[in-house]
Amino acid sequence: MPVSRIAVAMAVATALIWFVAVGCVPGGTVPVVRIGLVAPFEGRYREIGYDVIPAIRMALYDAAVGGGVGGYMVELVAFDDGGDPDSAVEQAHKVTRDPTVLVVIGHWMEPTTRAASGIYAEEGVPLITDSATVTGDSIFRMVANSERLRAFAMRCLPDAEFHMDFGESVTEAAGYVCSLSGDSGPVIGPPLWATDQFRALAGDSLRGVYYVTGHAMPDDLPGGIGPMLRISAEWSESPLAYTAYDSAILALDAIARAASSGYPTRRAVEAALRDADLEGLTGHIAFDGGERVSAPVYVYGWDFPGRLRLVCGPDHLRRRTER
Repeated sequence: MPVSRIAVAMAVATALIWFVAVGCVPGGTVPVVRIGLVAPFEGRYREIGYDVIPAIRMALYDAAVGGGVGGYMVELVAFDDGGDPDSAVEQAHKVTRDPTVLVVIGHWMEPTTRAASGIYAEEGVPLITDSATVTGDSIFRMVANSERLRAFAMRCLPDAEFHMDFGESVTEAAGYVCSLSGDSGPVIGPPLWATDQFRALAGDSLRGVYYVTGHAMPDDLPGGIGPMLRISAEWSESPLAYTAYDSAILALDAIARAASSGYPTRRAVEAALRDADLEGLTGHIAFDGGERVSAPVYVYGWDFPGRLRLVCGPDHLRRRTER
């Protein structure tokens, strides 16, 4: 269903973008195209949706302030899949029915992205995703794939027990961690183990628990946190936010380049994504067959009572003491 709880905030953001884009254009209108966002905004995984949407809104605002996107006004249309695969399919059908939606960013969870990915391919809508496992036509992965994540984790913590189930729920993941004995040694899991829900459910069992991910904490971004000081505190501490911002500037860049040759169709936007070459908050963004080239990888450890520390970072394995 459309995201009702953020409707007012979205209306304000869209109005601001419209004012910046057309406020000085006398007697004219600017054609509208849209970026779709599908994420969980209700239910257990709602933290994910509310981490990513402010960052994407900010990217659209930055583009509008910078002079617009190839002569078009770009709106964001957001849908809530609740972290449920069946709902993800339903929302994917809804967002792709809108002919002005040229690209979708979603679904921010492995099971929902996997369930919906075929719909985007059928409808010819490019999908920008943080899924480590989903592949296919028209899919552009912003993070390292699951094989690279596993390999990096094994190099970082070769003596750890590996529990790399990318499809399990957060309750299953926390239940597994809680079932381990206190002397079982370190265990490393997938990116879902970074969520506040996992931290809350695992509780006292977090010591010795690690996860591998393509999402950096703010201090570990390639350029550090200096360029991010202007960002609202509502999302500046969420690692998903920086990937979300980069996903949005990638979509905007593709729309602008597609528009340079005429109306930016879905096919033209997909072609532009394949030729992407830009710098983002998370590093360089370029693709080879839908895979991000040199996607960064990180391993973090949970320190009781729930503080994170970087164990290994991208490009080379390095150890850090707790900040």
